[in-house]
Amino acid sequence: MLLSLPMATELQDRIAAKSRPVRFRATRGLLGSVTLGVGALMGAGLYVLVGIAAKAAGPSLWVAYVVCGVLTLLSVQMYSDFARRMPISGGGYVYAYRQLGSFWGFMVGWHLAVGSIFACALYAFGFASYGGSFFPKGTVSPLMIKAAASVLVVVLVSLALRGGPKDGGDGSGSGSGSGSSGVDWLQRILTWGNLLVLVVLVIVALPLARASRFSPALPNGIGGVGAAISLIYISFFGYQLIANSAEEVHDAPRTVPRAMRLSMVIALVFYLVVSLVAVAAVDWRDLANSEAPLVLMASRSIGVYGAVLIGVGAVLASAAALNSTLVSQGRQIYAMGRDRLLPWQLGTVKETSQVPVAALVTGGVFTVLVVVLADLAFIAKAANFALLFSMLPISMALHRLYQVRADTDPVVPLWRRVVPWAALVANAGLLLTLDWQSLLFGGAVVGAGCVVFLSYSYSAEKRGQAGFSVSLADDGPAPLLRRGERILVPMANPRTQESLLSISEALLPAGGGEIVVLNVVVAGEGQSPRDVLRRPSGLHAAVDVIERADEIAERRGVILRPVVRGARSLPEGIRDAAVEEKCQLIVMGWSTQADARPSALLEEVVHKVRTDLILLQLTQDRPPQKIGVSLGGGGINLGLMVRVGSTLAEQYDGEVTYLNVMPEYYEHEHLRHARQVQIEAITRHTSLVPYRTELLRSANPLGAIVERTKDLDLLVVGSNRGGAVSSSAVGSFSELVAQQAHCSVVIVRSASPLERMLPSQVDALRDLGNGTKANDPAPDSPRK
Repeated sequence: MLLSLPMATELQDRIAAKSRPVRFRATRGLLGSVTLGVGALMGAGLYVLVGIAAKAAGPSLWVAYVVCGVLTLLSVQMYSDFARRMPISGGGYVYAYRQLGSFWGFMVGWHLAVGSIFACALYAFGFASYGGSFFPKGTVSPLMIKAAASVLVVVLVSLALRGGPKDGGDGSGSGSGSGSSGVDWLQRILTWGNLLVLVVLVIVALPLARASRFSPALPNGIGGVGAAISLIYISFFGYQLIANSAEEVHDAPRTVPRAMRLSMVIALVFYLVVSLVAVAAVDWRDLANSEAPLVLMASRSIGVYGAVLIGVGAVLASAAALNSTLVSQGRQIYAMGRDRLLPWQLGTVKETSQVPVAALVTGGVFTVLVVVLADLAFIAKAANFALLFSMLPISMALHRLYQVRADTDPVVPLWRRVVPWAALVANAGLLLTLDWQSLLFGGAVVGAGCVVFLSYSYSAEKRGQAGFSVSLADDGPAPLLRRGERILVPMANPRTQESLLSISEALLPAGGGEIVVLNVVVAGEGQSPRDVLRRPSGLHAAVDVIERADEIAERRGVILRPVVRGARSLPEGIRDAAVEEKCQLIVMGWSTQADARPSALLEEVVHKVRTDLILLQLTQDRPPQKIGVSLGGGGINLGLMVRVGSTLAEQYDGEVTYLNVMPEYYEHEHLRHARQVQIEAITRHTSLVPYRTELLRSANPLGAIVERTKDLDLLVVGSNRGGAVSSSAVGSFSELVAQQAHCSVVIVRSASPLERMLPSQVDALRDLGNGTKANDPAPDSPRK
């Protein structure tokens, strides 16, 4: 199927539209935001953890909740200060990214993503476990619980993907956008229904309260309270979810901080009241020995109806926490994809609903995998470590924010300046109270995060900062999933387009492949790569090139993928497009200066690219039929040289001559080596086109090759550059041949195996080896 491109003005408008940054529209007000936070804070943990914590703290269980609330308020204050200054989707990840740079931003985002995925699995397990309690004992197997938990995740993700009505629905105003309002209504039913159940529980249990049950206050000493704190602290992380979707909140700088504080206060009040009434109504030892402490509490108050009441509450709480976390998790993963620290596909939204589909689906898939493969105890420990660890860099980010803003915002109260340090100490102390299994898993998560950052995120983010690509082809499989070789053809000169496409078409393997036609638009001073693509008036040349390429492709019956990339420089634009489009080969024209030397621009392109490269200097208009391949620059280039020579000969019904030059007074070793190279070339010549070999004797190899070009239409020569430190990126011999040849010249350069396998990682390691810092975005400045 051929690509059918629209009119030029429509192309310009499409490029401009695809280059605009995504802006979520505000559809959620204070009530919706508080509902989101309370839903995550009041998860099913309360229904289970009261008994476990009572075993450690005894009647002083309520003290543990008070201490956790006070410690959490420090973190809430941190998030509130950030939210006032950075009302952007992504929450803690964005705060660390803007203040500490890409590495710590990635590590916070990585741990928040891991923690939220495990937390979602925990909530899904809670829903399925309490849902199973409505069935006769022994009829619900562990496998059925895992299946029910997985189904719930799929259902809630599906609802989130559908979006919702345009009105925010909470009296906060209207506007189309995130499409999350339909999910907001479900969230309200689940969240406030759960709180209603807890209110009923407290009311029916109050008649059983006895003050004597609070003695002895500390049966396990003060250490018991500390142990309880480390167990229940995970229940206090839900407030962060409000900041993750800040762009969808009306008047976010005011609403988000207020919503986080209100959510935390509401949750703390319920935690404190329920824990006080539980200890007063039921002996703490009975609570400690019960797997369902609130069921025990309700059963002693209203009998069999108590179990039903708590079952309903736990199901509502689990579903509310899961729904909140899934929606918020999608926004945080989206933010990392937007900044290219995760694959860029995760940073896109569906145009009609503004829903980050790829991010939501990815989070849902990994949640289901955790549900299926992990047990409940491991899930809880993993979530605890990941969420606690993520708070440490955020504390330092707030400290840096206060330092950076000292000149513009000097009146920062002393107590606020103490907050990041107090939060850092509190979270680090809680982190160290975890058992060795949690810490061991945490070390593995940290190590995996470092590997992902160095092997992918570092270079991908640099590419995202240096340029932005817009594909004008119909949406299809991602480049990684497409079959066959992909050839990148940078185009700017209309006179060479036909030749470049013809040769690229000939080089496509019989098994299929794709030609990616690229035009790079270089951003001017003060412009970002996105900016230059958002101005249709500056895209005339790019559109002309793409339209002409489409005309040639349609005439020749070639399938191509047109891409326009805004970039800070042409060489970086070509290099980064090759990596992002998963191209194994670049075919481009040879640009020369007045002295016939390759231009500095070409030298820089050749120096930067990490794929196989073919440079064409076409001096004749007729199709090349007499094709020579100079074997002197063989080595790693030999296979590609033979492929180019034989393919072009087959395309134009020509023949190939494999040339080698020996000294005029050669020794046996010279002859043996020359014949060995010729045999290797013949072995690689799998085409049916005729070929022959020639051994030239000369004291001047360059002169002999140049003289031989008088009888050729095209000469293929390998680049003999010495690597990235070579004085000539093209290679001195091949460069001199191209300058003096009497025919068209094709210079071939094959990438090394390491460059071919890990093109971006080679650049990342080189930059780090040269002392280049991890990307450090300007503090407190928006990223596009």
